[in-house]
Amino acid sequence: MYSSLHNHSMYSLLDGYATPEEYIERAKEIGLTAFCITEHANAYSWCYFDKLKKDYPEIKMLYGVEFYECFDRNQKDKDSKYFHLIAIASNERGRIALNELITLSELHGKYYRPRVTIQDIAPYANDLIIKWRGKEENRWGNTLGQKNKKSI
Repeated sequence: MYSSLHNHSMYSLLDGYATPEEYIERAKEIGLTAFCITEHANAYSWCYFDKLKKDYPEIKMLYGVEFYECFDRNQKDKDSKYFHLIAIASNERGRIALNELITLSELHGKYYRPRVTIQDIAPYANDLIIKWRGKEENRWGNTLGQKNKKSI
């Protein structure tokens, strides 16, 4: 069975549209057995999705965050490159880890966007599922794409 691992609700500013209830109702309607919410660098919608779990016990809720990954979160350069990285909690420790990373990105990585590094995420690796977005929007795909362009 298919389940999307990258969804934004209205709590992802300028990127999401639907309310948590609209998302879960639609997931039920099309027969999804799991639904993952990955807001941009925040967990604002989690409490709303958590409340809905009791009304939709057939849908497993997965909680994640779309982080802005950078090479150095202390760098204050507006042209500094960042990449999209999706982290999904695989257990309760993972959910707590996401909260800690969100706090870190807001308090110590904020420069235009709340940012984290791979080094920040590494200690939590056993409790998170990491997913990079498409080739052009992640560090690894971009690096490989540049190498391929050079070899042509």
